[in-house]
Amino acid sequence: MAVKSDANDEVAVAQSFAQAVDKFGKVDCLVANTGGLLERVKCVDMTLDFWNKAMSLNSTSVFLSCREALRHMLPRGSGNIVIMSSLAGHDGGGPGASHYSAAKGAMLTYTRALAKEVGPHGVRVNAIAPGLIATRFHDDFNTPAGRAARVERTPMRREGQPEDVANAALYLTSPGASFITGEVIEVNGGMGLY
Repeated sequence: MAVKSDANDEVAVAQSFAQAVDKFGKVDCLVANTGGLLERVKCVDMTLDFWNKAMSLNSTSVFLSCREALRHMLPRGSGNIVIMSSLAGHDGGGPGASHYSAAKGAMLTYTRALAKEVGPHGVRVNAIAPGLIATRFHDDFNTPAGRAARVERTPMRREGQPEDVANAALYLTSPGASFITGEVIEVNGGMGLY
């Protein structure tokens, strides 16, 4: 079931979860995948309004989704949350991406804090930090030459595919990961090694 919603509107988020519960009876997993770069802007040229929009898109939306998911998971004593971060959350990202990398770095810390808070109640929280994945994100914000240079610096010598990230999320929400919480899976072909 697909539901169109504004992930920065707490009423809309609550309504989306209510629709899911009406259809499926419960919430087992949340993959908090809202986010984006918006545009590349140097810090010195960035307005406060732009900064706040970037934080809202990449952090507030995750908080609202996690909060609503937990309202359904905690009473049942089980659930899985996967928060989408980024390699930029570790390495600062590229030029003009300080707002994006700061928000994604915050999601790494939020993952660990939330895992401590809700782990005793049967809910696991982990994160995925993708690198160069062949998606519209990189079509919009990287040049072909820049992408090729990143592939050359990646030990696996290729771009990741969306399925690589999806498979990591599937693993983290599976029974096979039942003793994993507060962790970050790097899906970047080894680029984070440098």
